Amino acid sequence: MITSTDLTALPLTKKERMVLDQLLAANGETVTRATIAATTNIRERDPASYSNPQDVLISRLRKKLRDAGTALTITTVRCQGYRLRAKAGAA
Repeated sequence: MITSTDLTALPLTKKERMVLDQLLAANGETVTRATIAATTNIRERDPASYSNPQDVLISRLRKKLRDAGTALTITTVRCQGYRLRAKAGAA
């Protein structure tokens, strides 16, 4: 099992770290969008904007995990939230 201490070298913002810690603690279970929004204090959607801040946060976190060469990937569980998984073929 990978813990947040294994990923301390990743240059993450405070909110990215909070989300990653939530996903790690969930042990492969889905973390709801509402839980992430409440923890990070992100509103679900700003009506004046076409961008969803939570989607942007997850996208940046996915990129940082990928660029760092970790064996982790964040998958979207449609209409529910996100799940952290080991990439296929990773030990």
